[in-house]
Amino acid sequence: MCDVEELLRRGAAELGIQLTHGQRRKTLCYLGMIQEHNQRLNLVVLRKVGPTPARYPRRTGIPQKRPL
Repeated sequence: MCDVEELLRRGAAELGIQLTHGQRRKTLCYLGMIQEHNQRLNLVVLRKVGPTPARYPRRTGIPQKRPL
């Protein structure tokens, strides 16, 4: 399974974003559901550092066929 930060870095340059801060926090409670299932949440802060190419956003279905 891919790490969230790695997935963000793959498309960051192409989309004109930069990962500024990422933290993993265990069991932040959202209506008690996350705590019950012992899941992890990811808090990711992005900074827009460049323009988004004209080809984005892509049509429906294209991201699944050709991910960044």
